[in-house]
Formats: sequence, C-alpha cells, structure tokens
Amino acid sequence: SATATSFTTSYATMTGELVPARVEPGGRAKLILTANVADGWHLYAYEKRVPDDPMRARPTLIVLDQRDGLLAGTPRASTTVVSKTREQFPEYVDNYHKTDVDWTIDLKIPENARSGSHVLSGWIGFMACNDDGTLCDPPKGARFEVPMDVGEESTSGKAITFSPESYSAAAA
Repeated sequence: SATATSFTTSYATMTGELVPARVEPGGRAKLILTANVADGWHLYAYEKRVPDDPMRARPTLIVLDQRDGLLAGTPRASTTVVSKTREQFPEYVDNYHKTDVDWTIDLKIPENARSGSHVLSGWIGFMACNDDGTLCDPPKGARFEVPMDVGEESTSGKAITFSPESYSAAAA
C-alpha cells in the first residue's frame, strides 16, 4: 500500500512529525501525531486497548511496535477530553476530543544507542463520530513510520509517513 505524509479518511486527516529528526545518544525527542477533524465531528480519546464491550466507543489507539531500543512514553493529548453520558444509555460515557488534537510521545535515546539511522514505526487506529451522536464513520487505521538519526542534535523535524491499514490491525 502507498505511503504518504498524511492519512485521510472522510472526516479526519492524520499527519505527524518527529522532532528533532536527529538526536544525540542520551537525548530526547518527541513523536507527534496530529488529527485534523472535520467540523461537527470528533475522535475518541486514546486508550491502551479496545474495550471488550462492543457498545463502547472505539478509542484512539497508538502503538509503537518498532522503536529500536528507544524508550517511549504514553501518548499525551494536547486538548482536554470531553466526557459525555449517552442520553439513551446513561451507563455509557463517551470520552472524546471536541477539536483537532495532537498526541505527543516522549522518546528517550539510550546513552549507548548506536549512531546512524533508526526506524520508529507503529499503528494508529481511530473512529470519527458526529457531535450529535447520530452518525459514525467505521473505525479506521494506518501504519506509520519515521526514520530517526542518532548522532549530533539537529533542530529540524521530519515528517512521519502513513499507509492505510485496518483498525483491527491496530487493535491487535
């Protein structure tokens, strides 16, 4: 499947960046995944795994499956999570972002990391629904990757590339 610097569905576009693109051993970097969402639509909050209950909303999944010995933190969202009880089913609370959102993963490069190029790759899965709760786009997923150079620090970032996959692949 083709790779591109964005992954676009009917209601959301994912882009991303590794900052900086070049880091010295012992240094730190950030992997930032950005969701731009259509007006009147939202994405669900990040969770570590998909809930067993099929009635629960499909959370945003972000998994780094290759990080070449780099230490990765938990994704942090740039915007507040809105928690809303469903009118018809008050036992269900949906947690979502009302606007565009960045998820930032802090990376620590070990002191003994070999210099040269390292590949970071992973999965993102998400579901977009409209704000009045009447319509949801089926869950979508993509694979992402970005090279990171270990060597002397740089200031410039590098775009992450995406290739379309399924949400269930991200969930697995």
